[in-house]
Amino acid sequence: MKKTILSLLFLAFAYSGIAQSQMGLKVSYLIPNYKITSHPPNSTESISVNNGINYSLNYKRRWPGLFNFGAELEYHQIGSHFTMEYKSLGADVYRDMDLTTNYLNFRLLPEFVYG
Repeated sequence: MKKTILSLLFLAFAYSGIAQSQMGLKVSYLIPNYKITSHPPNSTESISVNNGINYSLNYKRRWPGLFNFGAELEYHQIGSHFTMEYKSLGADVYRDMDLTTNYLNFRLLPEFVYG
């Protein structure tokens, strides 16, 4: 009987309004790790990746019990640079392109904790 009352008391305390909130901000710098160059007949193609910045804002709310809730919002920016040169007898084509990709991630992360 005492264990049941004590367990119910702890369970009521766990789901009460007493909680701990955490907020975080993360900024990181992505370093490119590859550059691709190919030489098919009569042309040269080159692809390189530029540096990108990653911003992350996360929020977590912890209850002193079984259930935790976390939310995370991330923004990524990645840039790529494309260079292509094509030469033949009748034409000389040179292309230089920049591509920037921006995307946003939103995550809801429930956690169950025991122990």
